Amino acid sequence: MKVTHESSVTPEQIDHLGHMNVRFYGVNARAGTLALLAGLGRSANDTRLDDIYTRHFTEQTEGAALQVHTAILGASPTRITLYHELHNVETNVVAASFVHGLAPATRRFGHEIVDGLEADAITIPAHGAPRSISLDADLLGPAPSLEQAIDQGLAVRLPREISAAECGSSGAHLDAYLSSMSWLGLRSDGRASEPTLIAGPNGEKIGFAVMENRIVVNRRVRLGDSIQAFEAVVRIADKATHRVQWVYDVVRRDLVHAQESVSVAFDTLSRRAISIPASMRAEDEKRLAPSHLPVMA
Repeated sequence: MKVTHESSVTPEQIDHLGHMNVRFYGVNARAGTLALLAGLGRSANDTRLDDIYTRHFTEQTEGAALQVHTAILGASPTRITLYHELHNVETNVVAASFVHGLAPATRRFGHEIVDGLEADAITIPAHGAPRSISLDADLLGPAPSLEQAIDQGLAVRLPREISAAECGSSGAHLDAYLSSMSWLGLRSDGRASEPTLIAGPNGEKIGFAVMENRIVVNRRVRLGDSIQAFEAVVRIADKATHRVQWVYDVVRRDLVHAQESVSVAFDTLSRRAISIPASMRAEDEKRLAPSHLPVMA
């Protein structure tokens, strides 16, 4: 594996849980992907990142020095699959692992690229492999239609427009905001969606920390497009929840992307996972729908 990106955790990357927000783990990995593409003479303009898996291992705090280490998992004229690890430089501990699926947006990947990448391909290391989410599951095919999602009461956000803050200068939606598309905007009950900590029964300050996440993009949105997010909870364990989310274009009535995530209840005082309090569990049980668990493709 080779180093493709270096960075450090800055104050604005710290979230309400007191550590680097999951979005910035993804920012680092995408920088590694872009660096590798640049070395191949490709760019984000002619290559689509359409399948993004992340597994989080250790929380990172302000000032931590980070490196992205990158390897090839596979290559063909229509698909390149990358494996990244985000390392804490000082501790040499893996903070997260990633699998990025890339497709050509314009011209196919040439054999001069494919042959060289295939020669260096590895298998996913056991320590970085997916745990609760399958990379072979079909997230798009079994998704409900927009009308079905509305009828089932699965809306978690009100319709909103893609903002300039989420887009580049050309108006194209940025990869860095893919994971937050489901969480921006007003909640379905009209409340603001600012992340908050919930007081636990024994004085805990509880939020949910994402442990695994996968996003599959059906198509890209642009500045001003109207979208709405929906969610089903497919599993609830003692300390963790497993969710599937869908984002739809409410004008075109089509699916934009699907997202699957596993999160743990996290006490910010003890810095550890805890059992989900009964009140929080009851809220998740209201949208428990095991039938929406992604199926193998």
